[in-house]
Amino acid sequence: MRTYRKRRYFRHIWKKVWLRYVNFCQFYIPLNMEENKVHFRHLMLFFYRKGKNATQAANRICAVYGEGAVAERTVRKWFARFKAGDFNLKDQGRPGRPSSVVLPHPPYSPDLASSDFLLFRSLQSSLNGKNFNSLVEIKNHVEKFFAKREILE
Repeated sequence: MRTYRKRRYFRHIWKKVWLRYVNFCQFYIPLNMEENKVHFRHLMLFFYRKGKNATQAANRICAVYGEGAVAERTVRKWFARFKAGDFNLKDQGRPGRPSSVVLPHPPYSPDLASSDFLLFRSLQSSLNGKNFNSLVEIKNHVEKFFAKREILE
């Protein structure tokens, strides 16, 4: 088979595959935003490996999912990552303080055992209304508290 016939044949096959994919995408719309982002990133990787540029990829994705589905600038950013050899499609961790969750009900807090919760509750009630002038007084009070509870020997 000659080269121009091969090109025409593969162009024909590519159009069939693309039309099937477009029909599939019309019925498959991920539910949450994170799934949507990863789905679009898979599409960007697909177009990158097909040798398309960022503008063509953005136009094709927007043709299927609607105008504004992905920004051309976003596609360029991902194409630059792919070109650098980074094919990880998940979001990278962000710098700064990690998020922490404060549970509304202390017994379900993962950093306190259930016995600790009850212990600290009774310790708190024993300290209510008391004023201390030095660390020694606080230490003596806490030692007496634990002696009553027979926890310390």
